[in-house]
Amino acid sequence: MSQPFVIVSGLGILATLAVILKKYILISLSPLELIFYGHILEFILVILFFLATGKIKSVLQIQQRLHNPQLLLAIIVYACLMIFGTFGILWLVKYKSISKFIPLMAVVSTFLTFLAGVVLYKEKATMRDFAAIIFMCVGIFLMNWK
Repeated sequence: MSQPFVIVSGLGILATLAVILKKYILISLSPLELIFYGHILEFILVILFFLATGKIKSVLQIQQRLHNPQLLLAIIVYACLMIFGTFGILWLVKYKSISKFIPLMAVVSTFLTFLAGVVLYKEKATMRDFAAIIFMCVGIFLMNWK
C-alpha cells in the first residue's frame, strides 16, 4: 500500500468521525455555538502545537509574505469559503440525512477537484481516471434516486 493511500484513508476515517460527532453535538448545541466553541478550541490547539514544535517564529514572519496582494486575496477568499462551508455543512448535518448528503458532497468535491487539477494545473489524467469519476457520479445518482 502506498503512503498517500494510507494517509487519504486515515483522513477519510477522521472526516467521517467528525461528521458523526457534529450530528451528535448538534442535538445539544446550535450550529453557531458549535462553530464558536469549535474554533476557540482549534485556535488553542494550533497555538499549543506551534509553541511545542518551535514553529511559532515562522508563523509570525508571515507579514513579510503578505505584501503579495494575490496571496493576501487568496487567503481572504479561502477563509471566507471555510466560514461559509462550515455554516452550510453544519446546517446540513443538523437538519438533513448525513448518509445522503455527505457522499454527494464527496463526489461533487472530487469531480471539481479533478477538473481543476486537469484544467488549471495541467495534471495528467488517464481514461481510467475519467471512468472512475463517471462511476462515482452514477453511484451517487443511484443512491439518491427515488
